[in-house]
Amino acid sequence: NSDLPDLTVGAVTQSATLQGSATTLSATVTNGGGSATGAGFTNLFQIDNDSNHASVYTKKTATSLALAKNGTTLTSTSYTFPTAGTWYVRVCTDNNASFVGTIAESNENNNCDQVLTNWHTVTVSSNVPVATLTATPNSVPTNDSSNLTWACTNSTSASISPSIGSVSPVAGGTVSTGPLAN
Repeated sequence: NSDLPDLTVGAVTQSATLQGSATTLSATVTNGGGSATGAGFTNLFQIDNDSNHASVYTKKTATSLALAKNGTTLTSTSYTFPTAGTWYVRVCTDNNASFVGTIAESNENNNCDQVLTNWHTVTVSSNVPVATLTATPNSVPTNDSSNLTWACTNSTSASISPSIGSVSPVAGGTVSTGPLAN
């Protein structure tokens, strides 16, 4: 029936984020049908960590208010990705976690990203600080010095203890120990 609403949803806007950081996932919902929805509805965000989607990792829901004929609205949810790597997200409008909708539509088969198999890739990078430290030479006689070279990623500060203290630039560099007693 072309006089009914027809809800579709676009692509997830987020394509990259950091592990352990709250990330807003959002997509645009459109009512292209012949009438307003008359009521609010639930949108389902499916989040998966493998490409076969046989068993979806987790689901989140978000509520949209009633939507006018030819109207659009943004649906969003927050999710914290627990690990780095490639993740996949798909949004289905007018669906709850059990894939049950509440709005009678002219087309009930186009609620998931307009293509039922369209999962969007989200690249999740590690935000765990990583540091390396090398000494050249790594063995010296008493009262000689060594050069310490460091490299840091995902860090806002770095220090070499016990005697050097804070080092800059944080990303990496080289500093002399000065004469070593031990």
